[in-house]
Amino acid sequence: MRIKIKNLILICLIILGFFSCQPALKLFLGIKNPQLFLSNEERMEYYQPFAEKTDALIVYSLRDNLALTKAAESYTTYPLIYAKNKKNDSIYKLNCFEDISWDVENINKKEYSNLVTAKKDSLNIIIQMIEANSKLVYQPDTSRLNDTLMWDIYMVSGTFLGNKLRKRMLPVADINSIHSFNILDISLDK
Repeated sequence: MRIKIKNLILICLIILGFFSCQPALKLFLGIKNPQLFLSNEERMEYYQPFAEKTDALIVYSLRDNLALTKAAESYTTYPLIYAKNKKNDSIYKLNCFEDISWDVENINKKEYSNLVTAKKDSLNIIIQMIEANSKLVYQPDTSRLNDTLMWDIYMVSGTFLGNKLRKRMLPVADINSIHSFNILDISLDK
């Protein structure tokens, strides 16, 4: 009986694979259909777990359709997560498909040798997108931002990624000494 169930599951996955890997990926990761237009309340409801973990959360949405087109051209995978050390300008790319908790632990222990270093250009694309093509959705009282803190986190994400991927990204908010935690949400205002 067990072998029949395993074979049935395998056959179903193969059939899904012939049509497209997207349904299987959506099923496995809990990815929803992307909504291009969200209210700030809907957006912040999704990012609330991050706001509960860090006072440094700043959320942006895209400004207009042109910005959405630019984002689609610039970012082919989601989420993108970068951690920039303000003290020495080193940049690390974090991957929620691997063990992100291990990366966070290494950052907190100041053991950077096992982290994936990123090129400055990769992060600059995100910063330029935020500066030129986004709108501020949420920012804490700026008096709480402390310049002695050493990490700026940049994440390109979307509410369409679903709760499973959000849960996998959440440990990033556990990095010690976060100066700013910037999220660029790939959506437009309703």
